[in-house]
Amino acid sequence: MRISAKEIYKITRSDLLYAIDEFSEDKSFSGFKDSTGFDILIDGHRRLPPKIIIGIAAKKALGETWKGKSFTGGESSTIFRLFKKNGFEVVTKLQTVGSLDATFSVGMSSEKTFLIVESRGPERNTEYFEGMISILNSLQKLDAEIKDIYLDTASTRSLPVEDRRLVLQNLTYPFYLNSITDIRSLRLEVTRAAGLTGTSKDKAKGGNPTKRLRFILGLDKKLNLRKISNAIGAANFIRTNKKKKFTFTPQSPVGTLEYTERKHLEPTIITHLHNELQKSLYDELVLSYGKESVSAEQISSSGRPADLVVKDGDQFKIFEIKTSSSPRDCIRQALGQILEYSYWPGSPNYSELWIVGPKPIDEESSQYLDTLTERFGLPLKYRCILPK
Repeated sequence: MRISAKEIYKITRSDLLYAIDEFSEDKSFSGFKDSTGFDILIDGHRRLPPKIIIGIAAKKALGETWKGKSFTGGESSTIFRLFKKNGFEVVTKLQTVGSLDATFSVGMSSEKTFLIVESRGPERNTEYFEGMISILNSLQKLDAEIKDIYLDTASTRSLPVEDRRLVLQNLTYPFYLNSITDIRSLRLEVTRAAGLTGTSKDKAKGGNPTKRLRFILGLDKKLNLRKISNAIGAANFIRTNKKKKFTFTPQSPVGTLEYTERKHLEPTIITHLHNELQKSLYDELVLSYGKESVSAEQISSSGRPADLVVKDGDQFKIFEIKTSSSPRDCIRQALGQILEYSYWPGSPNYSELWIVGPKPIDEESSQYLDTLTERFGLPLKYRCILPK
């Protein structure tokens, strides 16, 4: 016989708390199977099977032994409404981001929809960064609003939210992902902020950037947890072990140079400095080499796009643009990328590797590039470019 909603609602919060204390993974509960789609999240991290908790609570509240088949579970069920009404969080099972070694779950309380990105460890979530890029891309397609991001780790969970909140350098909460033109840069900003949050103030360089994070989301109310989870789980980050053949394709920059208004607590005007620098440099290179010899966002042999590539006879020149006002920071930020793009298996012969920034290079930074060139034979150069 099916249990009515009226009977289920007789279970109180104290009954549920009793059931949570009584539950043990070592015990067997006759008539129940482990949950397959959702869990109840306790203290931010402990995952419990919803129907078993209801079964234990019903025995205490009503003196009745319920079987799992006598009432429904699932996102739209009465028991889920009961949990949320009593202040508990419902979450999806941990799910991988496509084929990536990165896990997440999405959940809901009576007030919030949230997403949890699990932390990286020596043998778990080793593709944390790639997974976050894919998650952010998927949320962008869902027209998601990021209302807040904060640490959700064992060592910080007892702290006030304001002490766990990630302070982003270039964004203010809430913000819409549709206003973001570079998801990779956003990922970098989020993980950099994570490293600096919940860390001793005298640790200037910050700590672990791959911590467990909780994103508070604003989404279309028609989207339930399963739909959100399925959309995010269909990974947008393409990983391949196949060697890519480099194919030069002339093309101009496509990024917008216009100012855009971002919707959040107070309207904010965003400029696209990277796009402006890329367009200025592209125009200069076209004057020097011709339009058919210059490519913006050229896909490198590693499968990732370089800002600009010039074809010069049977050789190539590559340009990586950074927007920091410090040439030293531009070099540090660009070096790993430009080396990957230039020396990944299958790469063509690059005669010059240009790091580009908005400020003239200082003497010490110039000496540093000279040392790298002399000691390692890297054809590194620096170029200052100003937006038009």
